[in-house]
Amino acid sequence: PHHQSRAFFLREFLKAMQVRPAIRWSSCRRERCLSLCRCLSGPARAEPTGKSNVDGIEAASRAQKSLHLASAEATTVDYYRDYSNNTLLRWLRGTPIDVNYDFKRWRRHQSASRHLQLWTFGNVFRWDLIRRLLFPDLAWIGTTSSLLCYYNGHIADPSGLLVMPIESLTLTSLALGLLITFKTQTGYSRFIEGRNLWGALINESRALSSRVLLRACSRESHEQLVTAQHHAVKLVQSFALTLKYHLTEDGCNPHIRPGRVHSEDEECALTLALRAELQRIWDVEVFEERRFLDRILSASNRPLHVILELGHINSSVLCHSLDGPAATEIDRSLTVFQNILGASEKILRTPIYTPYTRFTSRFLFMWCNALPFALFPLIGPIGTVPMSLFISFFMFGIEDIGSRVEQPFDVMPLWQYCQTIDQSCLQLREHSKHLRLQQNEEQDDDGESSSQGIHSLT
Repeated sequence: PHHQSRAFFLREFLKAMQVRPAIRWSSCRRERCLSLCRCLSGPARAEPTGKSNVDGIEAASRAQKSLHLASAEATTVDYYRDYSNNTLLRWLRGTPIDVNYDFKRWRRHQSASRHLQLWTFGNVFRWDLIRRLLFPDLAWIGTTSSLLCYYNGHIADPSGLLVMPIESLTLTSLALGLLITFKTQTGYSRFIEGRNLWGALINESRALSSRVLLRACSRESHEQLVTAQHHAVKLVQSFALTLKYHLTEDGCNPHIRPGRVHSEDEECALTLALRAELQRIWDVEVFEERRFLDRILSASNRPLHVILELGHINSSVLCHSLDGPAATEIDRSLTVFQNILGASEKILRTPIYTPYTRFTSRFLFMWCNALPFALFPLIGPIGTVPMSLFISFFMFGIEDIGSRVEQPFDVMPLWQYCQTIDQSCLQLREHSKHLRLQQNEEQDDDGESSSQGIHSLT
């Protein structure tokens, strides 16, 4: 009777609100709540209007441009991906990302006074480890060590002090060091693997674009071949962009703040940001190119869809205009793209074995909390707190760096790698266009000279 009365009340309420009741009662309370939420939320969320689309694309373009400008001037870029909406907490959780180095940055990095410069007030204030470990790790260690010093100095009797022998930490420090070192080295090897994958992507993008533009001859319709070549190169550029969005939570867009739960608004913002970047490659005024763009955005796995589009162009147009080895090399390049996508997804989906990571974290936390008990008999209440914080900071810092590089795509300047591929493809397109014009001029000159020779003979 209770369920029947509740259902009756709900039907009457929905009838008054002019909402069609679409509730399926089930035995699971969670499913009933979800069905009720769907019903009370009314019709499905409408797609953004044309004006909101334009505004979102413009905002994404401005944010991406500011990120590129900041990367061009700095050595590292502080990137904030914390879920909190609090500005202070986001600043504390900021992660520095090393941008692409040039000669000027290498000179600054290898400066003879770098050790002293790193300890200036400004550099210490901007030190990411201090910001990231200040709360809650160091705050907790400072609180526990202060309470221990207060208890041992003002409350406890001399025979009842809370202390422990230093040998207990000395014996366990070796095992802790091995755990942290192994975790850091494993995380760094994942970082190197991710960087190698993007380096291979840059190299293969250049090779594939040059092969498509220069090795294809005009046995097919010349206009159709040139269009297919340009579309193939644009797909190569699009593959890098879609892979960047596939491997990061915000697509390297600082203006998008991801939440703990992936929402429709976040997905819409990511789609608009990707559209803003793709529109710099594809001409939306051309119907065929706009269809390419729409198909890419509508795919669930966008990098995979780009590879399929490249394979379709190769099988339908390019393979008829290439010799056998060149066509085989294009297929090999597409296989390399598939391998890069699969290897990147493997890194993203598979962390270091989580029980190992959690055990290391628990071991480190308990060891650092035991430091004040061992240091108090040696250096007293005055030095226990600062020395505990000093040792804990470096131990927590090593572990934090290892945890960050475990997911390498969040600490790499993927937007710069995509920009490198874009610039390379644009350079190859311009150069191939120049070579094609030069070739046509030479053919015209040869034709004129041959016609003049025939005229003189006649």
